Amino acid sequence: MGFKKLLKKVSSILFAAFVVTYFIGGVFGCNGKTGSNEVTSAPTDLTLNLMSEPLGVSLNSLRFGWHMNDADDNERQTAYRVVIADTKYNFYRGVYLFDSDWTVSSQNTGVRIKGVQNCLKENSLYYWAVATKDKDGNISDFSNLQSFTTETGVEWKNTNGIWASELNGKADDSFVFLRGSFNANRFSHLEKVIASVTAADTETARQYVYNLYVNGSCVGIGPCRTGIDPNGNEILYYNTYDITQYLLPDENIISAINYADEGRLFLCQVKAFYDDGSSEIWLNSGSDCSSWKSLPADMIFGKSNSIGTGYYTAYANNIDANIYPFGFSEVGFDDSAWSNCYLGESVNGQKILKSGEYYPVKRFERSAATVIKLDNGDYLIDLKQEIIGGIKIELEGSAGDEIQLFYGEQLNGDGTVKWSMNTGNEYREVFTLKHGKQIIETIDMLTYRYVQICGYDKALKPDAVSGLEVRAEFDGGDASFDSDSQLLNDIYRLTENTVKYTTQDILVDSQSRERRCYEGDLLINALASYAVSSNFCSARLSLEYILTHRTDFIDYGLIAVLVAKQDYIYTGDDEILRNYYALLKDRCYSLPTDGNTRLVITEENDNLVVDWPENERDGYDMTVRYNTALNCIQYKAYKDFAFIAKVIGNTDDYQTASEKADLLKQTIISKLYDKDKGAFCDGLKVGGIKSSHHAQQATAYALWSGVCDGEELVYSAVDYAAGNNEVKTSVYGLFFLLDGLYKNGNGDKANAMLLNGDISDGAKSYAYMLKVLNATLTTEAWNETVKANMTLSHPWSASPAYFINSGICGITPLSGGFEKISVIPELSGLTYCKYNVKTVNGRIGVELKRNNWGRIVISLNIPANSVASVKFKCNQSLVKVNGKNIGLEIIGNYCALEVGSGKTLIEYIEK
Repeated sequence: MGFKKLLKKVSSILFAAFVVTYFIGGVFGCNGKTGSNEVTSAPTDLTLNLMSEPLGVSLNSLRFGWHMNDADDNERQTAYRVVIADTKYNFYRGVYLFDSDWTVSSQNTGVRIKGVQNCLKENSLYYWAVATKDKDGNISDFSNLQSFTTETGVEWKNTNGIWASELNGKADDSFVFLRGSFNANRFSHLEKVIASVTAADTETARQYVYNLYVNGSCVGIGPCRTGIDPNGNEILYYNTYDITQYLLPDENIISAINYADEGRLFLCQVKAFYDDGSSEIWLNSGSDCSSWKSLPADMIFGKSNSIGTGYYTAYANNIDANIYPFGFSEVGFDDSAWSNCYLGESVNGQKILKSGEYYPVKRFERSAATVIKLDNGDYLIDLKQEIIGGIKIELEGSAGDEIQLFYGEQLNGDGTVKWSMNTGNEYREVFTLKHGKQIIETIDMLTYRYVQICGYDKALKPDAVSGLEVRAEFDGGDASFDSDSQLLNDIYRLTENTVKYTTQDILVDSQSRERRCYEGDLLINALASYAVSSNFCSARLSLEYILTHRTDFIDYGLIAVLVAKQDYIYTGDDEILRNYYALLKDRCYSLPTDGNTRLVITEENDNLVVDWPENERDGYDMTVRYNTALNCIQYKAYKDFAFIAKVIGNTDDYQTASEKADLLKQTIISKLYDKDKGAFCDGLKVGGIKSSHHAQQATAYALWSGVCDGEELVYSAVDYAAGNNEVKTSVYGLFFLLDGLYKNGNGDKANAMLLNGDISDGAKSYAYMLKVLNATLTTEAWNETVKANMTLSHPWSASPAYFINSGICGITPLSGGFEKISVIPELSGLTYCKYNVKTVNGRIGVELKRNNWGRIVISLNIPANSVASVKFKCNQSLVKVNGKNIGLEIIGNYCALEVGSGKTLIEYIEK
């Protein structure tokens, strides 16, 4: 080869190397990412007031949200443009009712737009879309349209409620059927038809009053339990349903099965919106009462025994098929024998009538997994999944035949259903059959997996039986998880299912025994929900509820402040902080403080949880006057309220709460920490004498709350609380123990406890819950020995969903709506895991791998408009980011770097 040819070839090779080096490494920023400039895609995942299908939204407080989409690394939104039109046609021709014009802002969740409400009206249909600009000024296309309707407000044609009537008066029946009709005018020009529906009263049964049907299809159930606004006014919520898909061109039937022991009033209004922007009210049950028919139904439902407990009464559905009005919800049903309806007073009475801004509760069918005929001739049905709801069953019989149904969470030793449950509920019903085939559906809210049918002598196939789940819609695609640990995968599915099946509207302790919303339960329930679902509305509604329905546990009163902060950082929507700021401040400062010790005082008659049940407190000394756990919760309440005050912009409150937190922290450490023991004692007795007892919970709360300060203190506290990986807490208390370990850099110990495979008698492990208790939802306690009245459907035990999110994968929002994210993964005990979750700002993906030489690979996918602070324990010289060695910040035992949006690959050797 000649010299010139050789020179030319070498030059080509060098040029190619230069090009490769340039595009792979030459334009890397501080985090080793490329600086590509891709086309900005249209925003997606639009929400209004946190709802993906917004109906009945409040005009006084519209908050918009969307995901910015841009494939560029380190991408930020610099501006947005929101437009609103009254019809699709007007939107596509650029005729807008409102145009925000380009607004300089990086905010894309909880976005308030000045003046927008002035352009809109109540009880109206609108369409909105958004476009964004990236950091280089590139403009996206508009998003797909999202329709929304506004609250009914003054547009209620009539608010008087109806019920079944007998002769000249109102029926005393708790169960009633109601049936109305309307014509679908201008059917081909319809854009949307909505039904606004409510009823009274939800409190006695602590469950829903109406079951709404349109032309034979169940549309939804409700309303939510009575609320209270920040000014102390009681609220009766109404639900808004899009019923367009259920309509027929001419006559339509809208109907309801109602159950209520008090109040007994039902209200429904149907409004149609046409493609030319016009609208009309087709039906209002109050003003059109004469067109509705009613049927008292206590005899049909055999009102006799309650499936409730001492906390509430809810009558069983002892259905008599001989008098049940099959087909009542369909066109063509003969209701000539039914009575006209009773027209009562305004359904809300002195309450405010308010649209419920949460995911509507519906019924979902779940087919039976197995139907087995027992030796005694009974049928045993297993859904293979515990649900909350009723049953749908196809039967064949002769008139007057009776069958008994027994429901339960568990089986007895002889294989029959344990229908007299631990919780005190007795789940038994009697169906009286008619001649021939019949499909019977109940409107119950039972917590069950198994059904035993006695007295049925015909063949019963699995496809003849379905459970009717009562829950909010759940999108299983909001999050996903996989790992090399089958136990951890099973725990994730268990907790994901717990969120799915126990989310109705308000998040309660369990729908079996109490049906009550507790602050401590909600702290965990909400975090578990955020980890597997993008339904933020149920947790928020529950927070509003607990702020105005305070329970009598003094530590739970403080915990409401903590729930409010986590609501904001997970949603980026400050609505609840603004509306309930005074109540949150009152909660934060609700307990008496000793002027000398600066510690919170426990009075003699105070109710204090610490951990539950009481026999799972590791012997905690509850006689102390200054309780350590309570003071740690108070410290965290001060810190979280200071954060809230800063978000709201109240500098004085921020300063005061911060100072109180700092002083309390110093006091807790100086007066409640036992250096000789390396642990926190349970508290101080009168006279300042330290308790001689050191329960695991006392030190766990100190770690969880952030009281533990400094490497030496954390080390000794962790060593005491988890030195031998022994869990002495209840399944509720485990949340505080594990969260404290993860937050203080000891996730290896937390992982060991979470992945504990012990299934020996009485083991405190999720393996025991899954394999011995055969739970398909998380249980209230570790076993029946420690809590005899436990339920197998208690979401306060679903904390592992949160720990997989925030502990193992290490994802925590640092500012409202995931604008800033912390990622501190912990792979101890695993060699692989992969997690993806949908947040208000976009999807976050984390994949962790460990090879045979101890090398860890972290693959991150951060959404546009977010910045992640990543920390991991390693030797700085052995770290590569996107294939390059880069300078890293050292923070304590961690290497740290900041990465923007896009994909980042981090490789290191564990320390």
